[in-house]
Amino acid sequence: MSRGPVIDGKRRSCDDFCMELTVADAAQIAGVSLRTVQRALGDGRLGMARVLGRQVTTDDLAVQAWVRTTSRGRKWSSRTLEAAIDLLSGGQGDSVSSSERSRLRAALREMTARQIASSSWIGTWSRYRTLGEVDAHLIGPSIADLSALGIVAGESWMRFAEVVDLDQFEASQPVAADPDGDLVVIERPHDNRGARWLVDTYVLGDARESAAAASELESVAHAL
Repeated sequence: MSRGPVIDGKRRSCDDFCMELTVADAAQIAGVSLRTVQRALGDGRLGMARVLGRQVTTDDLAVQAWVRTTSRGRKWSSRTLEAAIDLLSGGQGDSVSSSERSRLRAALREMTARQIASSSWIGTWSRYRTLGEVDAHLIGPSIADLSALGIVAGESWMRFAEVVDLDQFEASQPVAADPDGDLVVIERPHDNRGARWLVDTYVLGDARESAAAASELESVAHAL
């Protein structure tokens, strides 16, 4: 994946994601209780857009990602996460011992895309309105080879990227925080391996992109 000016600053009609949501809205969309949403906002699993008086809001993209990464089971440790992403990307998973690797392979063969995403999703994110060309590493649906997933690619108004430090990104790039913005930026170490973009596309993509990425991710996992 190349690095350079990747966001052209254009805004498009909100045909995919563009909606600030109340806690009640989020609960209705996710099909859960208000308390469940409040807990997810409180512990950071569901991204918070802003606080207006006593009203806490999020956005529909954050709710979608939360739903797609919520599953029973513990998150992987950093060593196990590294091994899992490596194995799913065609590597050897050398960050864990041979016995741990064997157990991990067996577990991955039985996991759904949601379970994999729940165990491996990392990063804090912010959403922005772009005011010019932005320098960041694109991720997920913004770099996925959609034709390889059986999808005819179209030009999306949304962009997804990752940076090591969000504060530094905000200070140096032409962006403004906006819950209806056209750019989502995740704070985490750069990782362009195949399994990572599949997980990102499953979590962040539209319905077709997510379903196709889930199918491919599960196919890779079940073949280990």
